[in-house]
Amino acid sequence: MNDSVQIKNIISGSFWGVLSKVIDSFAKFITIPLLISYYGKFDFGLIALAFSLNAYLRLMDFGMNTGAVRYFSLWFAQRDYGKILNLSQSGIFIYGIIGAVNAISFVVIGFYSSSLFHLENEQAHVFELMMYILAVSAVFSWIGYVIEQILTAFEEFGWLSKMLIVSSILSFVAVFVSIKLQLRLNQYFTLYVLSMLLPIPFNIVRLRKTKIPVRTLLNPKLHVNVFKEVAGYSLAVFAMGIFQVTADTIRPILLGSFSSGGIEVLADFRIAQTIALLVMALGGVFFNMLVPLSSKAFAINNETRKDTIIYTGTKFISAFLSLVIFGLIININYVLTIYVGPSYSSLAHWISIWLLTLLISMHTLPVSSIILSAGKTTPLVWSSAIGCVASIALTIWLAPIFNVGAAVIGYLAHVLIHNAFTYCYYIPLVLKLDAKRIFFRSFLPVAMIGASAAICSSLLSSWFEIGSDHLSMVVRSGIFLALFFLGAVLLFMGSKEILHIRKSLQGGGV
Repeated sequence: MNDSVQIKNIISGSFWGVLSKVIDSFAKFITIPLLISYYGKFDFGLIALAFSLNAYLRLMDFGMNTGAVRYFSLWFAQRDYGKILNLSQSGIFIYGIIGAVNAISFVVIGFYSSSLFHLENEQAHVFELMMYILAVSAVFSWIGYVIEQILTAFEEFGWLSKMLIVSSILSFVAVFVSIKLQLRLNQYFTLYVLSMLLPIPFNIVRLRKTKIPVRTLLNPKLHVNVFKEVAGYSLAVFAMGIFQVTADTIRPILLGSFSSGGIEVLADFRIAQTIALLVMALGGVFFNMLVPLSSKAFAINNETRKDTIIYTGTKFISAFLSLVIFGLIININYVLTIYVGPSYSSLAHWISIWLLTLLISMHTLPVSSIILSAGKTTPLVWSSAIGCVASIALTIWLAPIFNVGAAVIGYLAHVLIHNAFTYCYYIPLVLKLDAKRIFFRSFLPVAMIGASAAICSSLLSSWFEIGSDHLSMVVRSGIFLALFFLGAVLLFMGSKEILHIRKSLQGGGV
């Protein structure tokens, strides 16, 4: 695949990816207040707990998702369709087993939910049913991941994003149907799970673009040699990722067990998390594209592409994240008021800290894609482990005092420890890259533009006496966008990256 076609795929995938995440976040933005209002804060806490458990049990793939995307991408670049077929069949076989184990785990959690989460009889019964619903869906969900891995490696970014849009719209409809028909909580949860599963058959049809017979691709069969090759890499990724994912997904579980607010604090956490998830999802769009692109660059040993992914990728992703994050921070009180009402305004400062933590964490996505593609993950295990332990300890210690804030502080500690190790040791000594160039030339100037635009827009907008909160938000956002884009134009004007992209889109190649 030549550069011009690849750049067009990236831009198309970026457009549909960002659009899908915006629509998905908008759906959650509207539906969460409706769910809290209709089912109540306590029952909504059960939904948040179920989502958290489902996310945490995704760790059972032991890094296979990242490993499979890497090797699918590598073998697509090498046109080794025999190994692609063997890996697909092995993935269906292994993920089918994982799905069954996952289902059993949900059944056990549901059976002991009363003692595990201190639920009363009625709430325990509802939560038990929700766990059984997840158990039934588990095998289908896990097999669906294999299909998504193949499509991701085949650079079907736009298609997968369109399927997410369909799923988001259906989950949105599920809320209104549940409220309109006055469905019970477990009935709504069933509709939601079905909306998540619906893209799977459409993705199966899309596999025809790989030019490999679909039935053969999805025939479960373990190919030991191929599986061992992928599993060896995947376990290294898992050893690193388990601590990162644990630090993230275990937070609501710890809050439910140790906070002074009890299970209801999970509703506050879910509100804050939904806003943070918007940023994480948007950043994830680029990371999902970077992993296969990095793997293919390593497959053909293209140093120019690697350099572009690291330095240019960091600059553009930092610019995008700064625009979104600082734009949200200056309007966070307004967003919360519209979202769930002024009674939740106390969450504003915690959400702002969470968003800044995400900027610190996610600007290194291009570096992470290179790490995963190179397979040099072992040195990061210890830093991830230390950060995870610190995060859990801080969350447990501070939960009775700060409730949701404890989870935010714990996550910040994890990110700072991990990034310090990455910049001070891993980038310069393991990857042999210029850490100072990444931080001071690719990240910091863009972040400073965002921070300066946010501060100036807040100060300038405060000079105007505007009675309407809506108009005040529009004025503040308008000033911020104008200042940010002015700074971005001065920073990026005439850069060779922009010229290269324009030339490629015009058909000029490299």
